[in-house]
Amino acid sequence: MLRSRFWTRVFLRYFPLLVLVWILLVLYPNPWRLVTGVERILNPHTDPAAVASLAQDLPSDPALIEKEVLELIPYSYDWETYGIPWYCPSVQEVLQKGEGDCKARALVLASILDAKGIPNHIVWSLEHVWVDYPGKEETGLEKNALYQKDSETGKKSWSLPHTSPGDVMNELWTDFVQTMPSRRMLLLLGGLAALVGLRVTKTRRGEISPKSRLATTLLVLFLGVFGAHRFYVGRIKTAIVMLSLSIVGVATAWIVVGIPFILAVLAWALVDLIYAIAGVTKDNQGRVIKNW
Repeated sequence: MLRSRFWTRVFLRYFPLLVLVWILLVLYPNPWRLVTGVERILNPHTDPAAVASLAQDLPSDPALIEKEVLELIPYSYDWETYGIPWYCPSVQEVLQKGEGDCKARALVLASILDAKGIPNHIVWSLEHVWVDYPGKEETGLEKNALYQKDSETGKKSWSLPHTSPGDVMNELWTDFVQTMPSRRMLLLLGGLAALVGLRVTKTRRGEISPKSRLATTLLVLFLGVFGAHRFYVGRIKTAIVMLSLSIVGVATAWIVVGIPFILAVLAWALVDLIYAIAGVTKDNQGRVIKNW
């Protein structure tokens, strides 16, 4: 009996951590690939040696080289190529797979240009990755540069983005949610539902709070990722944490560091929504918000 109570307390205390661990393991069965990808995105490396034989057969016009690379490397999302939501591959991995997204194409193109001695630098925005070179004609996606690295000097430069949060969220939805395999989605949602269901059964109902259950539900539904519902029920510290996670997540999504923050706050908001609907949310005094 005592042991059962102990594990119940552990489960309730570390429930948010269990949710985050579950999300991480479903998205990245091998978490080291996420670490490797982040390291490569922060320090992108071209590999002229890997494309040396390929470079010999290509023209010297960088625009024609880019066209050849786009044909050589058909576009595919990381979910489709590597079975994970985001990954920054090496040049050799891209050549082995024979497909990839804008990151993969940019790395191969920059490597070929390096092999031919053509000046270039990799450019990152919140929505796209491309290679800039002499005579480059800008396309619709190749704007709002946030980060650049010169492949010759290694010099890095930063600038403030002009991309709206809505565009960023739309890009994240397309790249990471819509392309997610249905089985992984079911596994993710099924595990979260099981954890939340167990959490609800373990919640002890006590004194009733005067706060509105309907107001709490609507706030978490429409403004949950910003912690609005937690401000409403008086849980200010966790509300600030939730708001901070959203801000940091959106601000750093371009280097993928922010993606776990975004996923975490979305999962947190989803859990809070289920709590609110089930009537087990508690206010800052520990009272259950039950009455609509």
